[in-house]
Amino acid sequence: MKKFYTVIFSIFLVQVVLAQEPRGKEIDTLWQHQINQVFQHLDLERVPHGVLLDYAMEFTDVSAYGPGELYDSNRVDIDVFTNIYKTLYMGMTAPDPVSSP
Repeated sequence: MKKFYTVIFSIFLVQVVLAQEPRGKEIDTLWQHQINQVFQHLDLERVPHGVLLDYAMEFTDVSAYGPGELYDSNRVDIDVFTNIYKTLYMGMTAPDPVSSP
């Protein structure tokens, strides 16, 4: 049974790793260029925690999921969690350590 779970986990891991690379896909940078022009004079070193929500394309209202605020209306499933992650990731003002040389 342990081998079965190991094989399933390995297949899942391979698919996740391969899904991260946009092979042969062209990335549209028009929105990034436009938003960078708006925030070009902002001192990004002064942004707390390195996340500027005004800079991000919002997939969900992140402010509804603040710490210590538990309501029935802000329950999180995998889709909501993914949208929170994408919003926070797009709002990062610090360089991505993974893609940095």
